[in-house]
Amino acid sequence: MKFRSLIPVFFLFVFTSVLPINASSAKNDEGYFSNPFKTKYGTVVSNEYESSIYLINSSTIEELINAPGCGRFLSTNKEGNLVGFKLINPENGLQCPAILDLSNREITRLEEETENAGQVSFADDGSIVYTVLNKLFVVKGNEKTIYDLGLFSNRAPVSPDGKKIIFKDDNDQLWIFDLQTKNKLKITDSKTGYGNAAWSPDGKNVVFTSVGTDIFVFNLINNSITSIGEGENPSWSQDGKYIVYHKKEIDFNKVTLINSDIYIASSDGLIKRKLTDTPDEIELDAKFSDSGEIIYHNYLKREILEKKVESNILNKASAGNVIFKLNASLNLQFYNPVNKKSSIVKSNSVVDWVHIHQVWDTRSSGSWYQNGEGYVCCGATSAMEVLASYGILKPWPITTYGHNSNYGLYISDSYTFNGYTYSGYDGWPSGAHGYMWNGSGSPYANTVGFLKRHGITNTKKDESVGWSNVINEINAGYPYIVCSTGLTSGHIVVIIGQYGTGHTVICNDPYGDKNAG
Repeated sequence: MKFRSLIPVFFLFVFTSVLPINASSAKNDEGYFSNPFKTKYGTVVSNEYESSIYLINSSTIEELINAPGCGRFLSTNKEGNLVGFKLINPENGLQCPAILDLSNREITRLEEETENAGQVSFADDGSIVYTVLNKLFVVKGNEKTIYDLGLFSNRAPVSPDGKKIIFKDDNDQLWIFDLQTKNKLKITDSKTGYGNAAWSPDGKNVVFTSVGTDIFVFNLINNSITSIGEGENPSWSQDGKYIVYHKKEIDFNKVTLINSDIYIASSDGLIKRKLTDTPDEIELDAKFSDSGEIIYHNYLKREILEKKVESNILNKASAGNVIFKLNASLNLQFYNPVNKKSSIVKSNSVVDWVHIHQVWDTRSSGSWYQNGEGYVCCGATSAMEVLASYGILKPWPITTYGHNSNYGLYISDSYTFNGYTYSGYDGWPSGAHGYMWNGSGSPYANTVGFLKRHGITNTKKDESVGWSNVINEINAGYPYIVCSTGLTSGHIVVIIGQYGTGHTVICNDPYGDKNAG
């Protein structure tokens, strides 16, 4: 039997679950904020599942809509009364672009539901832009113009003057499309994947990030690119001179997110400064308001803060002022559409994929349980899912958490295969988990070697993976182990299929569903 598995990496910090150093004090079970921004009607914000849109005024918080992913990639028009988002039907997974009017709380669906609809953006002239399948729609008043992009791009932000859009191709490269001339300009170098593009308010620059969480600025005047350095979620100042973003500090050995601070940089990269300097605090998702303040949130404290930026941005860093503190539960709802199965296209190399839960299928006693190793072994569990699905390892039953687990012992206990014994890792357990993290290693460094020791020799690691790579492997019938990152954690899963024709994959998630906690 021939086995082949590519081990790509979507982000450069590749690890199992990264927990904040003070995670026990965070009220994550009650929900925390994400992506706040100010409007004339109050502060719009979402939650960690991005499953709701809230409006905060003074000491009150109002939920405006609750739907799968509705709080992801929110946009607002120049007047600040409209919020653009993607509306997903939780019953069938179908999507449509939509607008929420903050003045009257009304929601307008811009198109009929379909399998793939994109996010909404606004131009200063009132144009509303979004994608549906392979088409780009530009709506201005009663006029609707449709362009054929030739592919689906979930995000296609329009320039402030309404004359250009940015889209991403199937290789995760960014292009500028001129709506008047129909000319396309590729602005990225194909060395890795890119995304999260945003226009400067004057339309002269575009900021974007790589899959390795580096920030870049493309200048449309001279077609040059400036590297800002490491950072995430960049946002422009109103005058287009500065970018704010957050940067995380991670202890990879302890699998811990230690800190995250807010930074500011000039668009030419010549000035960079830390705006907050608060050890052991997790400050994220900074954005400029129209009046020039920076708004962001503190994950651990469940706070939204505001900070004025002095004319001399080189002044000493300091914490912002709390403008809202969440003391009650957000009553989060996680959606898992049940009717998507009819549209799943699975890898055909394995008839029945074996699912292994990294917590509930591993040991429920002893040092493994006491040290919480099950919560940080998604890399080893994902690799073991591949081995179990291909029948490379025989079942090794154990009764744990009241049920029978056939493969959990391989993750935590010593075993021998092909003449190699998985034990003796200083400071780590035996088994697959210990192999992944022994010495100064990590799943990033050790997954390929682990699979090769089990006979899957045609295996490689790829840091510049694009969507087309993933689809080619799925179509060829091969599993694809990937690491993705969220607000405060990374998670390793096995891609085993594609949902429909869009950029959505079906995963064997060793946590059951990491998003659901």
